[in-house]
Amino acid sequence: MADQARRGVAWAYKNAASFGGDPNRLYVGGHSSGGHLCGVALVTDWSKDFGLPADIFKRRPVHERHVRHEAGSSVETRLLRQIR
Repeated sequence: MADQARRGVAWAYKNAASFGGDPNRLYVGGHSSGGHLCGVALVTDWSKDFGLPADIFKRRPVHERHVRHEAGSSVETRLLRQIR
């Protein structure tokens, strides 16, 4: 499962532009086992394992309550409205 999550992140980074995404704005999050997979993604050596930049996650991990405060773009705002 951890390998699938890592390969999924690598795919999203490489293909973000094809679906209107920005590879420089990748975020991960999770709860329980999803939190574990988030941790796996954050400590992965992306350069060595996938040939990607080492810093594909540019921001620090945040708690869900901070996401609402920090959401600045209209895309983030729409997503937050959908999950409330």
